[in-house]
Amino acid sequence: MGRSAWVYAGCAWVLVSIVTASVHAQPAQEMPPPAAASEVPAPATSEAEPRRMPWRESKERLPPAEEAPQTERIWYGWQTLVCDFVAISVVVIGSDEVAPVVVGLSLFGVASPIVHVVHQNYENGFISFGIRGASIGLFFLGGYLIAGSIFDGGARSVPIGVTSIILSLTGALAAVLTDATLLAFETKPRKPSEPSASLVPLVDPKRATYGLQVALSL
Repeated sequence: MGRSAWVYAGCAWVLVSIVTASVHAQPAQEMPPPAAASEVPAPATSEAEPRRMPWRESKERLPPAEEAPQTERIWYGWQTLVCDFVAISVVVIGSDEVAPVVVGLSLFGVASPIVHVVHQNYENGFISFGIRGASIGLFFLGGYLIAGSIFDGGARSVPIGVTSIILSLTGALAAVLTDATLLAFETKPRKPSEPSASLVPLVDPKRATYGLQVALSL
């Protein structure tokens, strides 16, 4: 083998040695082992949120309900009784003349309804005025029929006139009792700590008991 052949062989060996050394010098890239199924990290989750209840949330957002103010029922029937007593007294005392009778009947017709209106019971005032107006109208009708029969010398209209006056007196008595026992009430707010007393009519037809009783509210 010539000299040049040895030179080429030596160079080739050096190159092969260098390449082999560089290959062995580089560390082999190891593949990471597959993670076990149990070692797979669970996704990060926040704490369990409570179940939402829209109807409850909306109810909680509502303002607290205001308490209804305490009220009391007041009877003012004694005022209508006083007015009726005065009106009837004027009619009885001045029955010999026309003017006192007219004044007394007018007072009887409008005084108690005005009392209801003052207490803001407008509907009760109209009811009272209607009953009293009908009674007064029947009274004048009966008087007119009786007087006409007397002046004409006939008696055909007298029974009708007497019946009309009886109905008038019955209606007047019904008006007085209705106002005093059924219509003469009003409702007013009352402070919880304020005691009150009121008069309440006591009517018990079975025991024939009539009067007034005092109701105390503490």
